[in-house]
Amino acid sequence: MRCIAHIINLVVVDGINEIKYSIKKIRHAVRFVKQSPARLAKFRECCDDEGILSKSLLCLDVSTRWNSTYLMLNVAQKFERAFERYEIKDPYFKLELKHGPPSFVDWEHARRMVDILSHFYELTLRISGTSYVTSNEFYHEISSVNCLLREWIASDDLDIKAMGEKMKSKYNKYWGDPKNMNHLIYVAVFVDPRYKLEFLESMKAGGSPFRIVSGGGHRTVGFIRGRLELDMSGTGEKICIITTNVQRLELGEMQTAKGREWWGVVLSH
Repeated sequence: MRCIAHIINLVVVDGINEIKYSIKKIRHAVRFVKQSPARLAKFRECCDDEGILSKSLLCLDVSTRWNSTYLMLNVAQKFERAFERYEIKDPYFKLELKHGPPSFVDWEHARRMVDILSHFYELTLRISGTSYVTSNEFYHEISSVNCLLREWIASDDLDIKAMGEKMKSKYNKYWGDPKNMNHLIYVAVFVDPRYKLEFLESMKAGGSPFRIVSGGGHRTVGFIRGRLELDMSGTGEKICIITTNVQRLELGEMQTAKGREWWGVVLSH
C-alpha cells in the first residue's frame, strides 16, 4: 500500500500548480528581503509603519516541499501591506524581481491557498505521528479529504473550483475505487474501540443478533468499503465535520434496507 502521506503530497502538488506563478512571485519577494540584514531592517521599519505586530518572521520555503510552501505563505500573507510599503522605500525591489513584486491578485491566491493547505498540513501531522497508532485514522482522513474536495468543486469561486477538480482527479487515481484499497484500512476502523460500539448499536437497531460467523472478517471489510463507496458517490447521508484538531467524515445513519443488512453481516445469532 502506498504511504497515505505520499498520496496526500501528490494531491496537494496538483493543486499548488494551479497558482504556481503567484507562489513564485511571493517566494522571490521573501528571498529578496531576507538576502541582507539591511533589507531586513528596512522591512521591519515598514512593518512598524503599517502597525503590523506579528511576531512571525519571514521564512523561505523549499520549492519541492509543499508543507514548507504553506508555512511561507501563511507568514508572508500577514505582511502584505509591509511588502507594498517596502516597494516604495526600496527601488531595487521592483527592478530586481524578474516577474515584479506580488500583486493584489497574488496575495488573494496566497490567502486561498493557505486556507486550503492548512487542512492538509494538519492531516499530514496526524497521520505521520510516531508516538501513537495512526492506522485506525486512515479511513476517516481519506473520507475527510474526499469531503473537502467535493465542497471545493461545488464552490462558486472559479479558482477554488478549478483547484478542487485538479486535486480530485489525482485523488481518484489512488482512492477513487475503494475496492482497490488495502483491506486493513477498513479492519482498523472496525476494531477501533471508539467506533466498534457504534457498529454493535446499529446492528441491534437493525434487529441483527450477535454471533461470530465464519468469514465475518471479509464481510466486515465489505461493509466498511461499501460505506466509503457511498461517500464517494455522494448518495449516503452524512455530516462533514472539519475542525483544527479533527478532520473526518462522520458516518451517517443508513436509510435503506441494504444498508441495514451491511451493518448486520459481521455478527449474527
